[in-house]
Amino acid sequence: MTETWNTNKPLVTNVVSEDIADINENLTYLMARNGYLVDNTESDQGAAGSGGSVKDYVDAIGTTKKATLFFPHLAIDGNTTVYTFSTDETIPSNINIVIQNGALLTDDASNATLTINGNVEAGIYQIFDWGTGSGALVVGGGGSERPAAWFGFLTSASAAVNAAKIMQAHDSFAGSLGGSILLHRGSFSVASDVIQVKNKNIEFRGVGTGYAYEAGEGGTSLTFGAGTYGFDLAVTQNAGYYCTIRNMRIIGSAAVSYGIATYGPQIIEDVEVTGFNLAGIIVLQMGNQVHIRRVSSSYNVGTGLIIDDSGGNTTTLSIADSNFRRNAVGVQIYNGINISFRNCVIESNYGLGLEIYATDTKAIAYVLFEDVWFESNDDTAPRTGYQVKIWAATADSLTLVPGAIDFVRCSIVSTVSKKHIHLASIRYANFKDCRITGGDTTNGILLTNYASYVNFIDGNVITPSGGTYGNRGGYFNKKTAGSSGYLTNMDVHASGGRTQTLWFTNVIPLVAGNTETLLPMHALSADVPGYPVYGTGSIVGIIVSKRTAPTTGSLVFTPYYRVHWAGSAFDYATTATLAVNTTHVEAVATIEADTFADMDTTANEKMIGIRVVVSDPYTEVTDSKLVVGLVIEY
Repeated sequence: MTETWNTNKPLVTNVVSEDIADINENLTYLMARNGYLVDNTESDQGAAGSGGSVKDYVDAIGTTKKATLFFPHLAIDGNTTVYTFSTDETIPSNINIVIQNGALLTDDASNATLTINGNVEAGIYQIFDWGTGSGALVVGGGGSERPAAWFGFLTSASAAVNAAKIMQAHDSFAGSLGGSILLHRGSFSVASDVIQVKNKNIEFRGVGTGYAYEAGEGGTSLTFGAGTYGFDLAVTQNAGYYCTIRNMRIIGSAAVSYGIATYGPQIIEDVEVTGFNLAGIIVLQMGNQVHIRRVSSSYNVGTGLIIDDSGGNTTTLSIADSNFRRNAVGVQIYNGINISFRNCVIESNYGLGLEIYATDTKAIAYVLFEDVWFESNDDTAPRTGYQVKIWAATADSLTLVPGAIDFVRCSIVSTVSKKHIHLASIRYANFKDCRITGGDTTNGILLTNYASYVNFIDGNVITPSGGTYGNRGGYFNKKTAGSSGYLTNMDVHASGGRTQTLWFTNVIPLVAGNTETLLPMHALSADVPGYPVYGTGSIVGIIVSKRTAPTTGSLVFTPYYRVHWAGSAFDYATTATLAVNTTHVEAVATIEADTFADMDTTANEKMIGIRVVVSDPYTEVTDSKLVVGLVIEY
């Protein structure tokens, strides 16, 4: 292949074929200065041909000289111009390629592999039609971004084709360097269970933002057909680390189980997920450093977000600036440590807004909800009608949901028929600076079974029935005979003060005829921690609750005799005592403030507690724990 100009001029006596050869020689010279024009008539671009195949040019150019190969579309001959590879070929990184709209690089049944290590220049149109054989298409160059349209991802393509072409774009990245796959604007049908991420550092990016509060519109929309997963980032465990999905709408149907499944450190950002049967998003094992930001997982037949790590390794998972609306359940957490929700909305779900549920093999601890809005979630039977529920598979184990579960500056708002919080099995939950308002004012907060060490601090209470918000000592709601567990709108709150409800349970058996069973609030055992509140504050309320009512007899409670209580201020029945019997399993009271300074000064007498008188006879269901709460105002 010459790169010199031929000065011969065509003469009348010249042979035409010789003149054409001279012209082609000069054309070759010009291309050598501006690029090389690949000849589509070469039968195999990966083999030596008549001088115009890809292999011809690659061999002539070498691996050091900078050059460009042009793949023109000969529009005069039809809608496509095909360049077929039957033999493996590698285009080195020193050679860029330019592919015009209408030109297609294809393979055949010979199973050729094409590797492009140079930069690829093309628009948002198809340039590869690969897959006739089993050979690979590897685009190692071309920067870090490539449109899925290059591979045949089109609005007019079938769901099966589109899914396969996205995976072809995914597979085209060389090694684990990764890069971005651009899914252009439009609505696309995509088959489920095909997009299985097996390379690290892959970004799937649509156009515009997929984030929405109601149904989104425009941008990039992918609608998945029947199957299990839309985007499966968990299929090969840690192989899909550091991948990202952003800027698109992901739409399913009742026939698709999950929109996105994650495993390991991954990012979901500016995405709407809607219409999936079991969950819009599910975080599976190794959810370490999964970040979900500006995501709407709404209008799913199932749950908006499930955090379900059977392996016990989900840590430092963050969800921010997102909303989970109009799903069967908003958010379900089955496992995880150091999970945070910030500036999120969980509202108008047809079941629970938030469910935290543990089994004996899973750990849930250090879960933070900060500036989260819960509104009008309606958990219907068989659960109990609450927006937020924390419970466990084995209701009598105090270790199942160990905490701490913290709600900070959250709003829990309901319409008249809806309720707020049900804490069934939890140790160490804190509600600080929270606003709990509206809804069923006689069924605001339910503490049952083994809800212990639950603190309500500084928040605004809902207006309870039977009292006025802001009265000193506040009011508790009272339940009817036969109910199970204690029910209250919130902790006692004194106007201008700060309150904390201290919860503890009995570790001394309730023995028939015992008149001096003391339940002290001090470090009696590992299950009854002490509280550094002595010397400041006032006692303004007491709560007594049994998991189940006694089978025979009753329990009568009075304040621990070393602390002075103003008996006349009790707001339960007509006595200064609180009783639990076969028909009443809870008792509540508000009392006049009595400062800790009134206690004796000896160390043993600086205990906060109650005295329990057990009737004789007295029997109860096995392991029917007693839960007591003292409300302190500072």
